[in-house]
Amino acid sequence: MLRYKSMVMSNEREVYIMSAESKSKKDLVADVSSSTGLSKADVQKVIDQAFSIIVEWVKSGHIVNMVNFIKLSKKRREARVGRNPRDGSELHIPASWVVSFSAGKAFKDAVKES
Repeated sequence: MLRYKSMVMSNEREVYIMSAESKSKKDLVADVSSSTGLSKADVQKVIDQAFSIIVEWVKSGHIVNMVNFIKLSKKRREARVGRNPRDGSELHIPASWVVSFSAGKAFKDAVKES
């Protein structure tokens, strides 16, 4: 069930945020199992293996591009100076690797139309 809640930002512009029931990998397994007729155990194995392979590809520097759905890549975040929110003191934030995600056009369009 989707619910919208109103939130007022600092510039007095009202923003609506959608909150929905969250879905888990367990839900994905159940839906794929019911739509394909495969057992939940088999679907679980396939999904776990697919996720493991995708993680390994991204870790090793490959760009994972599932056309019209998602694009995943590994991106370097440079070291920077941040501030401690409690006392305002400077903090050194070391460089790190992060996952970059972008949604494909068909995915964006499907969400936009909903």
